[in-house]
Amino acid sequence: MSEIKSEVLKILTTADGPVSGEKLSGSLHVSRTAIWDAIRKLRSEGYAIEGTRGYGYVLSGCDIVSAEGISRFWKGDKLPSLTVLPSCVSTNDILKKAASEGLETGSSVLSREQQGGRGRYGRLFVSPRDKGLYLSVLLRPEKSWSEVPLLTVYVSVCVAEALEKLAGIPKNSTSVKWVNDLYLGGKKICGILTEGVMDMESNRLDHAVVGIGINLYPCTFPKELAAIATDLETQTGRHVDINELAAEIIRAVMEYTPESAHRSLENYRQRSFLIGQKVAIHPAGDRSHAGQKPLEALVTGIGDAGELQVRTDDGRNMELRSGEVTLHKGGVS
Repeated sequence: MSEIKSEVLKILTTADGPVSGEKLSGSLHVSRTAIWDAIRKLRSEGYAIEGTRGYGYVLSGCDIVSAEGISRFWKGDKLPSLTVLPSCVSTNDILKKAASEGLETGSSVLSREQQGGRGRYGRLFVSPRDKGLYLSVLLRPEKSWSEVPLLTVYVSVCVAEALEKLAGIPKNSTSVKWVNDLYLGGKKICGILTEGVMDMESNRLDHAVVGIGINLYPCTFPKELAAIATDLETQTGRHVDINELAAEIIRAVMEYTPESAHRSLENYRQRSFLIGQKVAIHPAGDRSHAGQKPLEALVTGIGDAGELQVRTDDGRNMELRSGEVTLHKGGVS
């Protein structure tokens, strides 16, 4: 976004009422023509800016993610580096490439849409324009590789709590399907993908990129997803500001420590709808008939490292650290 457009958007985002073109021009030390051009471009990008002669411009009900909008809701220390794109293939892919350039913890990439958003095992995460929050956050925890599952546990709880807080819905109404999906009203609302890079010499985690995709506003899902996916507004009847939610989640993710992750485990367990359920275990995420036959088991709990604890039909106790599970006999996938 150009500097003038960005500054105009920042002023309109934080203003308590209409802002005149004259005031914008004087504040930014540019011509009225430059202000008009910036307003025109912002409108063409989808920003709902109303203008009334004699009063000025007002930004009304913005559902578009922006650095300016996030900064309005930021609380605490300095706002981390934010890259907000009109469109991209995958926010995780962009942040992974940029991580080697020395970006600090909390640096984030967001996009209004993704053409190739990914979940676990390369599955597509549908990311229509301005219908959800598509966000990736960089962390440099400098911990062992074994901490990665707990990082996903921690982020899942952070996102669930942020959704409940801002939508004004009861605590623990957002449930978790091990290891990285959030559900509301029995349907998937969010997917989380954690990708780490290991330092081979120290066998420690160099950095992790946490991708978060949340369905916020009503949209038409593809036929194969319509029965299992939902959005926050449809489920709750509440309209959440996308920039406030982004600020809340980024701040919470940045507060990650192994200690905070361990503290989040009990909340994660309470949210799990798999515990006590019969599931089919798909090794390496393979659900196809050509792959290995799924193993049926009862979920008995979630371990202290985030592993799924199960007991098979023949009495064996197992701990799963990878793979995919589905509820037995056509349950939630």
